[in-house]
Amino acid sequence: MLVLKSTLRIGLLTWVALASSIASKVAQSIGPDVIVGAIPGVANYPHVNGIDAFAVGTTSCNIGTAPLNWVSSTNDHPVIAQHAYRLDQGRFEMIGQSWLKHGFVALADSLCGTCQNPGTGSLLGVNCSDPYDASLNGSQNGLGPKFEVDAFTGIYPFPATNLNSSGNSIYKRLQIATTDLSPVLHPGAQFLIEAQYVSKDDAAAGNHFNNA
Repeated sequence: MLVLKSTLRIGLLTWVALASSIASKVAQSIGPDVIVGAIPGVANYPHVNGIDAFAVGTTSCNIGTAPLNWVSSTNDHPVIAQHAYRLDQGRFEMIGQSWLKHGFVALADSLCGTCQNPGTGSLLGVNCSDPYDASLNGSQNGLGPKFEVDAFTGIYPFPATNLNSSGNSIYKRLQIATTDLSPVLHPGAQFLIEAQYVSKDDAAAGNHFNNA
């Protein structure tokens, strides 16, 4: 899997630069507006029965005019999706997805501007950023299923089904068939990673079309 990891790293270096540049220049939205400010890294886990597993690090930014709710152990925090795609001979395919990481605390970093620190980890302040590294987004006890989340409204029940359960190395993580990653079967293919934040107060403000 070294070939995939090096390919992802090259792609991520480009994506991180683009995301940071976009986040620093975009006009402020009205209300809370969470975006992916950076994808800082990827973790790779042992494969099981022909399925490889990954987790993607994400840094969120609130580019809106109001703090974003980030309340642990409730249904009032963002969830984070991770997806993988392959571009192969002009064909673009989704080849993997993960369960959803449930946010639990927001820091007050300054990736996307001058952070207005709200003084609590239950809010992501205006222009503040919050890093979740790949190992954190791959922590199985913090991952819940997608089917319970309305991706348009950001509404979901809490606690999520099987939220605190763990399993083998691929359980809940970004799963991709090893055949989908084979350089022999897919020579010259490009592999892309996507992350997405879904949050109900972001959606209620009408700012849910720029979350990936």
